[in-house]
Amino acid sequence: MARKRRADDAYDGGSYYRAPKQSQLEEEASDDEYEEDAEQGAPGAAHCQQHYNYLFYGALDDKIVSVRYYNGYATEGETVVLRRESHNQYDANAICVDNVRGEQIGHILRGLAAKLAKYMDDCSLLIDARITGHKGYYECPTELLLYGTDDPVQRQQLMARMKKDRLPVGRASERQRREAAEKKEQERRAKEATKRTKKKGAKAVGPIEGPEASMAEFAAGLPPADPSLTGPSLEDIILGSERFDPRNNEEFVEEFGVK
Repeated sequence: MARKRRADDAYDGGSYYRAPKQSQLEEEASDDEYEEDAEQGAPGAAHCQQHYNYLFYGALDDKIVSVRYYNGYATEGETVVLRRESHNQYDANAICVDNVRGEQIGHILRGLAAKLAKYMDDCSLLIDARITGHKGYYECPTELLLYGTDDPVQRQQLMARMKKDRLPVGRASERQRREAAEKKEQERRAKEATKRTKKKGAKAVGPIEGPEASMAEFAAGLPPADPSLTGPSLEDIILGSERFDPRNNEEFVEEFGVK
């Protein structure tokens, strides 16, 4: 009958091995260490997520070192947790790597940790990590996924900082270019809509005629309209009409054959 796998067993190649069990004093010391990190301001993912909506900025491949000093284990493809160790007596920028059970696997390289520590401390970046290869005796390959703020103004500032530290920002740059293109397209459509509205308004109003036109021209300081383009006035009609004489009534009747 196969041996039942216990919670503290880890898989190593084709067989399982059991990690050494911590004593009660060691477990209490470990808990105190996590509490000390929290008191000293070492931010966790939950703490950071209260401040930002995060956007994927980029990924970088690196490795976990000092693996031989720790019993934590993780297989390829497994997610691991980065934890700031600001009270480390050898390196204030130290970043520990733990597996999902809270067991330490190792540390991030000192040079990279010096770049990432400040971003973790001020919650500018939320960093996820996963194992990308076999855990060796000295080191273990890993991929770091960097997430930052989605606010346009703060994103621009964060990207400038990250570029200075030579950290990847490719995905954030793509997002920025896409947003700029969308904004430009919206502005173009708004201009076209404004032009169409103005044209429709001009057709609906049409030309102004009669006395209102004269008043409008006077108010606008425009010259009066050309008289030749207007119809005859009342005075022209009176002057051009024939006077009727009652004494010529008979001639009028004879002319129309009514006599």
